[in-house]
Amino acid sequence: MLLREEFLMALILVSSIILSCILDLLTMNAYPKAIVTTGNNKGKKTTIELINRLLPYDNDVEIKEEIKNVLSIYSKLSPMEIYGLIASAPPSSAFKIFPFMDVAELQIETIIKKGVDLLLSKKVKKFYVECIQRTKEVNCREVEIGIGISMRGKAEVNYNEPDYVLFANIMKSFLGFSLFKNGQEKLSVSTLKLNMRK
Repeated sequence: MLLREEFLMALILVSSIILSCILDLLTMNAYPKAIVTTGNNKGKKTTIELINRLLPYDNDVEIKEEIKNVLSIYSKLSPMEIYGLIASAPPSSAFKIFPFMDVAELQIETIIKKGVDLLLSKKVKKFYVECIQRTKEVNCREVEIGIGISMRGKAEVNYNEPDYVLFANIMKSFLGFSLFKNGQEKLSVSTLKLNMRK
């Protein structure tokens, strides 16, 4: 009887692990890992350059222009792996890259909590929030003010000399957070040199 119970427990454990893996696979590409902004009407050209850069590392990479001049990157690579590959050899028509370190549903309470959690996890001392309104689903001012107020007593909002900038990109069905030192989101030769020094 005891062996049977142990077998059943082991079977339940294995089943839950398998189910968890299946769910992970199904949700892996529910959100893009990063977005890249491009020049006006340069989406197709930049997409080709990005695919050429990422394909050797991920055969299943997908890039979609879901918002005009904003390319969403779906990949098995981590957001920071994507950032490193693209920042080290930026496409000629790409302006900025935002690897999503976390994503939130478009509910202001969830957005504020996740933004605060990300800042606290990095032990940020001085920061500011830059919300980018790519769709009109959420009010950017609410995001910036809400996170700033929630960080009172934990970190200083500083626009002149921030340690980090918390970027909040409002997309069609979610918000993506990126946490950078000032200027690290830019894709250019001069910014590449800046990133290498840091």
